[in-house]
Formats: sequence, structure tokens, C-alpha cells
Amino acid sequence: MRRLWNKNFIKPGEYGVVLERLARRNLLAITSFIFGLDNDTPGVSRRTLDQFRQWPAGLPVFGQLTPFPSTPLYVRLEASGRLTRPKHWLDFAPYQMAHTPLKMTSAQAQAEVRQAWTDSYNPAAISRAVDSLSQSPVWLRISLLLGRLSFRGIYFPQMGRWAWMKVAAQNRRVIIKLVGAAIKLWLKSCREGRAIRRALKKIDDSTHGGVFMKDRKLQIECGRCGKTMSEILTEVEARTIRDGIGPVYRHCDRCEKTTGWIEAAAERDATEGAPQHPAAARSTSRSSYDRPVAHGQERLATTSERDEMEAMLYEHDAVQKKK
Repeated sequence: MRRLWNKNFIKPGEYGVVLERLARRNLLAITSFIFGLDNDTPGVSRRTLDQFRQWPAGLPVFGQLTPFPSTPLYVRLEASGRLTRPKHWLDFAPYQMAHTPLKMTSAQAQAEVRQAWTDSYNPAAISRAVDSLSQSPVWLRISLLLGRLSFRGIYFPQMGRWAWMKVAAQNRRVIIKLVGAAIKLWLKSCREGRAIRRALKKIDDSTHGGVFMKDRKLQIECGRCGKTMSEILTEVEARTIRDGIGPVYRHCDRCEKTTGWIEAAAERDATEGAPQHPAAARSTSRSSYDRPVAHGQERLATTSERDEMEAMLYEHDAVQKKK
């Protein structure tokens, strides 16, 4: 291969090892090939692609040798009379040779470039490349597909909407396959998410002894007048009053207004002997925070009191997780 490409520093055998390492890390390589060198002969694109297909799938790019002014290559080709377009940069023509190679014509070199692009970016080639990553993550296969469809536009015109629709239609099989794989992965993640949520709920229920089950009936009392009643509370409401985080709000017939309700004293006394959340223990202790509060002395918790309560809840949850 070194003699074929006439570049002593290129070693395709070493490229394979490097590309394999990149592939193991889910990295797609952009490989560039130049045709029209002095030792290139007809069929060079086929031989190049035979080597390329032994490497992990990537994004190949093909071009022809272009002599630029004031370079040793330009001077050498000009001296040998092989320049066919001496001022080619003033008349830009994509993928048009500006000189005549030694062992093939300019038209043959251009045909080799076109053949390489066609064989690498037709629907069958794109599908093979994506399928070669069947053991890789879905996102990597989608990235390769989008990269191939985009890089195809470097050589083949596909600037308009209809051109892109045509390309999508030509590659519909691989697109449908990847969409199906993505949907399957999404459904799997949804099932796993539901399973994790159910497991966490069981842990939470077992940790708190079922206190916070839905539709739990508790005795609560009005924090303003002290009236008690039996009420069915939601899981969040039950946890709020049991942990002393705050009251729940209900309409009080005696006060004739919506007020904050807390756990009734009788309910607290019945649970004093059982292990409690530290915040709940604080709310049931006999201190200056006992309920009911005298009429006219109601107040909201201060910022420091709320921070202290949240710290206690956090510490309790951390201990439970360690257990």
C-alpha cells in the first residue's frame, strides 16, 4: 500500500489498530483518501475500498490531487508540462483534475473519485455500515447514519427539500430499523423506570411502617380553635403533619374559615411509644410548640425553624439509606 499510494509515511496496517481503539470508545473516524497520485492506476478506488472495509465503520471522504501555486508539486508538474488547468483556482470546478497523472488520464482519475463516493454512500453501503455497529449503542448507529447522509452531500447535490426527501426514501429501510430500535430502547427504559419507582415506594412504605399509605384516616385538630375530627388524608398530607413539617388545610365549621390542621393530641399520644421520625418526635414533645395555640397567637414557622426541620429530615433520610 505504501508503494501504491507513493507516500512512505502512510501505513494502512497501523491505521486499523488505531481505528479499532477509537471504535471501542464509540468514536467515529473521518478518513480521507486522495486519488490521482503518480503511482495510481485504474481500479485504485476498488483497491482502496477493499482496505477501508476491513476497518471499523466511519465517514470516508475522497478527493483528487490538487497542485496549488508556489508549492513543489505545482512547480514539478509545470516543469514537466502536465498541468491542464494552470489557473484552476480562478475557475473553480469541484472534483475536476488540474493535471494529468502518470499512469492514468484525468478523466479516469475523476471516474475513480466518483466511483469511491458512489460505493461508499449508496443505500446498501450505508446500511452495511450501520449494521456493522449492531453491538454498539443506538445513539452511535444513529450518529453514523446522520453522518453518512450529511457527508454524502459533499459530492452529490442534495441542497433542496425534495433532494433530502429522496435520500431519506432511498435509505428508508435503515431509517425504519433505527427508529424501531430507538422506540424499543425507550420502552425498556420506561419499564425499568417504573420498576425502580415501585421498588423505592416499597422501601419508603417499609421504612415508615406504612404510616404514609394513601387514604389513611387520622384524627386531626384545628390549629386555631382546637376542634378535632377524623379525616382521610393523602400520602403527602399524612407525612406533612406526622413529620411536623406543617399543617394541612381544611375548612373549620367552628372558625367558619379555612385553617391549618395538625395531628390531634390523642393521635400523638397513641404513637409516642413507637419509633418516630425525628421531626415527628419534635412535633409531639411537650414544649413551647405544643398545640393548640391560643387564639390570636398563630404564626408561620420562621426561616431558621424551617431550615432546622429540613436538616433533621435530611439527616434521618441519610441514616435510613445507610441502613
